[in-house]
Amino acid sequence: MCDELGDRDNMIDYVEEYGNTHLCSPDGTNCTDKEIAYWQKMLSVDADTVQSQKMRLDKMLTKDMKADLKEWVIRRRRILNKISGDEL
Repeated sequence: MCDELGDRDNMIDYVEEYGNTHLCSPDGTNCTDKEIAYWQKMLSVDADTVQSQKMRLDKMLTKDMKADLKEWVIRRRRILNKISGDEL
């Protein structure tokens, strides 16, 4: 990954913002059914629960895991960032 954009989230945020595209938008555009279900579930919980889930997923990302599981953790983390307003 390039050093200029920093971590993966910064790179994705940059591409989404300047490319006018999104991996998964709040309106469901470009989302899988799994992402939509997770998004709806997390919209129904309070802010403390969202923050605790973000912390839990951050811990998970420090451990080794299969590539498909890691991708799902990253996608959930980005959804939580969008819900809490912690994105670019």
